[in-house]
Amino acid sequence: MQLRPFYKHAPIRRLDTLATALGVQLAALNELADHVPDLYRIRLKPKGNGEYREIADARQPLKAIQGCIKDLFLSRVEYPRYLMGGIRDRVFPRDYKRNAELHAGARVLIREDIQDFFPSVTFSHVYDIWTGIFRFEPAVSDL
Repeated sequence: MQLRPFYKHAPIRRLDTLATALGVQLAALNELADHVPDLYRIRLKPKGNGEYREIADARQPLKAIQGCIKDLFLSRVEYPRYLMGGIRDRVFPRDYKRNAELHAGARVLIREDIQDFFPSVTFSHVYDIWTGIFRFEPAVSDL
């Protein structure tokens, strides 16, 4: 059984290769990276309990680059079957129905919402994913 996400495609070794894959000039990609904190807008989304969840939405052109990253890299990862949320898989759909089927008949069921998950993700976490799972070179993972 597969326990870790797996990326079977060739890793990106050079910054210019990354820029080409994303459809931008390397200078533009570096410029964008320098301004990432300014390219998010914060909005409040109501939760079921009456509280609000803070959402950070990317603005253009960062949003377009993130879409390319999702399509070119993240969507090509083979994820272990125990992971469910937000994964598109035609062979093994990852939705609430499949999740319920997997847990049907269990003696114990725990439902947990990981509070403040995204704000707790650090640069180091993301960097480790690009170097570990994707096997990208450090400079590429850093950018």
